[in-house]
Amino acid sequence: MLLLLPAAPPGARATSLADVKARGRFVVICYPDANNPFLARTAPGRFEGVDVSILRSFAVSLGVPLEVHEITRFEDLMPALLRGEGDVIAGGFSITPARQQLVDFSIPYFPVAIMVIARKDSGIRNVQGIAGKRGAAVAGTTHDALMREMGIVPAFALKRSGLAYEALQRNDADFAFVDSTSGVVSLDKFPSLTLVGMLPKADYYGFAVTKGSDLRGALGRHLADIRQKGLLYKFFERHLGRNAVELYELFKKSTGGAPSRLP
Repeated sequence: MLLLLPAAPPGARATSLADVKARGRFVVICYPDANNPFLARTAPGRFEGVDVSILRSFAVSLGVPLEVHEITRFEDLMPALLRGEGDVIAGGFSITPARQQLVDFSIPYFPVAIMVIARKDSGIRNVQGIAGKRGAAVAGTTHDALMREMGIVPAFALKRSGLAYEALQRNDADFAFVDSTSGVVSLDKFPSLTLVGMLPKADYYGFAVTKGSDLRGALGRHLADIRQKGLLYKFFERHLGRNAVELYELFKKSTGGAPSRLP
């Protein structure tokens, strides 16, 4: 099955650095998740996470404030960007070939392993054991697409990826895929669930901008700059704590030690 993606609207124009400065604010659009240390809503109108820290520092470098807008459905993120409702998509947004057909991505800034989690009483003992079982996924996500590539149509539609844990616990589904950035932080909170394996592939988070936007290069230069200064790792430590090291180790394990594409 094909994962349907929106077509770029006629006359869609890339948001530029000049637009951001003329407007006087840098607008981020996101689909926040309480179990996502990269972008979570902590209170009405308040957002925190790795991505918020990175993009706030980018906005400061431009001399404008950061503004975060929440989109009500994950599958509406790219249409909103293409309509010009924001300058960038953030929130642990994976770089995929299908998405790259419609938007440009910054250089990747964090590697992600895909964890397969299940209820301990589901009978699933490894990744192969998910065949014929009920999966849960958010429509339009990489997890949804990966299940379909494996011949599994998700049986339960999650509103947010972070709700996978509760859905499995309630027996709405037998298994789910979660990004390691979520699983490492959250899985221990649900004693009835277990990690049964990891998919043999890696995802990378990046920031999505409209095609042809000079924001792509500007974000790439900013990421390289804050990495060189050590600020990027301070953001990881602040929001991921000791889990940052474990996340890199899981990435290496899932890819057999494949080299990172990080800057």
